[in-house]
Amino acid sequence: MGVIRIQRDSLPDGAIEALLRGRVNEAIRAVRDAEAIGFREAKRVVEAYILADPALRRIWETRRAAALGTLRRIVRVLAVFSGAIVGWLIVA
Repeated sequence: MGVIRIQRDSLPDGAIEALLRGRVNEAIRAVRDAEAIGFREAKRVVEAYILADPALRRIWETRRAAALGTLRRIVRVLAVFSGAIVGWLIVA
């Protein structure tokens, strides 16, 4: 696990296009196919590329925050429903 140095043209074109569309998994797959490396290494390469590019980093952080917000809302709804069900079971 060394330091990964990224150059602007170091990713395959398919991976860059996938990142521009917000498809990180497709980018990882493209890197794996092009470089014949494992998933973890390809993921590290793609993440390092994203972190090195300010525009991609902002897009990635925005989408990640939105996904976490959605997850939090789902957990809150489940907590409310769980509480309602437990309350109903206690009363019934």
